[in-house]
Amino acid sequence: MEILTIIIFLLIIGAVIFIHEFGHFLAAKLSNVKVEEFSIGFPPVIFQKKKGETVYSLGLIPLGGFNKIYGMDEINDSDEKSVQDERSYRSQSFIVKLFIILAGVIMNFLLASLIFYFVLFKSNFEFLQPLIFSDYQFPIGSQKNVPVIGAVSDSSPAKDILLPQDVILKVNGEEITSAVQFQKLIEENKGQQIVLEVKNLQSKEIRTVSVVSRQVYPENEGPLGVAFSECAYLNYGSSAFSKIASGFSHTYNLTHFTFVTLGDLISYSIQEKNGEALASSFIGPVGIFAVTKITVEEGFLAVLNLLAIISLGLGAANLLPIPGLDGGKTLFLCIESFNKKFTPKIQAQIENYGMIFIILLAIFLIVKDFIQFKEIIF
Repeated sequence: MEILTIIIFLLIIGAVIFIHEFGHFLAAKLSNVKVEEFSIGFPPVIFQKKKGETVYSLGLIPLGGFNKIYGMDEINDSDEKSVQDERSYRSQSFIVKLFIILAGVIMNFLLASLIFYFVLFKSNFEFLQPLIFSDYQFPIGSQKNVPVIGAVSDSSPAKDILLPQDVILKVNGEEITSAVQFQKLIEENKGQQIVLEVKNLQSKEIRTVSVVSRQVYPENEGPLGVAFSECAYLNYGSSAFSKIASGFSHTYNLTHFTFVTLGDLISYSIQEKNGEALASSFIGPVGIFAVTKITVEEGFLAVLNLLAIISLGLGAANLLPIPGLDGGKTLFLCIESFNKKFTPKIQAQIENYGMIFIILLAIFLIVKDFIQFKEIIF
């Protein structure tokens, strides 16, 4: 299982990086801009071949990649050669430059959309998304917030009655629309028989079960002795158009969810003067490996969904206006179009600091993930 997990992890990382860099490569080629090198993976180089004007390279460690596009990283402001050459990035219009910069993100989103369509098709165009903030509303689709069972205590009266991944639909005939409502009803019915209607995410089976909750219980368990979280139950509709568009709709939904939740986490961290919640929401390669290890056990469809999520995550992360990322390059391009004094040399100097920040962030995430996921990894 460990070998399989490692292989799948490397394939997922390699695939999302390849599709991202191929986006930049394809955009440059379509724009008749010279690509001097297309490389996937970190050294040592295990394959290298020049075809036409481009050198194609493959590194042993598939955790990165780059395109060397003629004139894109030029830092000598006095060098007019790359400015005047019609095949140089620097000689292109604003629109062409923007297309080349964002093409990697676009390809990541396209890959995610195609995979999400297949995943949604297999799940009757329904999807369950865990929520960090319960008041969040997805912009597309029909949403209902529901509690989902994560674990059942061995001493729970619901042992072998409620199962992990059971969605709570009704309590005593009352439809459940939030985890808070579910918890309140359980508290109000302590020591009594409770009738639950649930739907299991794996089997898709809808069951009606009865549980006699406890009047007295351990402090950390509650009357039912179950751990649950609030999730958004999304349905993308029954019309042909909504089904066809569901992959793109889901990609937009998750992108919106990512940025809105990130903003809320930043606000919450500032308000509470504690960055633990914000830090734990980010993962690096080690965290992705831990998630992959869990996902492999859930089957092929779950692995495909993970591939789509990581592709979407890479695309969304690259949109952040951080020097060295595509979002930072887009910001610099916009500044340059209004202020000609903002030269490529200045941009390169700022991007050097951005790369230092990214390297330090990567080191932090690796250490944090080893601590956070050590029980899963080892």
